[in-house]
Amino acid sequence: MPIDFQTFATGATRFSSWRGGLLAWPKWARVALLVPMIPGILLVVLSILIFIVSLLTLFVLTAPVYALLDRLFAGQKSDGFPRSPGSKRVEAVIRDA
Repeated sequence: MPIDFQTFATGATRFSSWRGGLLAWPKWARVALLVPMIPGILLVVLSILIFIVSLLTLFVLTAPVYALLDRLFAGQKSDGFPRSPGSKRVEAVIRDA
């Protein structure tokens, strides 16, 4: 759903005025607003870290299995179709008339 320019400009103006109003607050008030935000910020950072660790774990666990299977089946190339016993591979060339 596209956003028209008027909606974008209104949102940007509201954000700018909110930020400007926040910067006009005294330092103790900004710190008082920041303190309740710390647990949420930490949870976001930890969830990103856990995601990265889970991806690395996935790679670490699958790499040896891939290497083993690659060594076991290195000489066998397949195009993904099952072969019947006794069948032969046939090459074909299609020519346009």
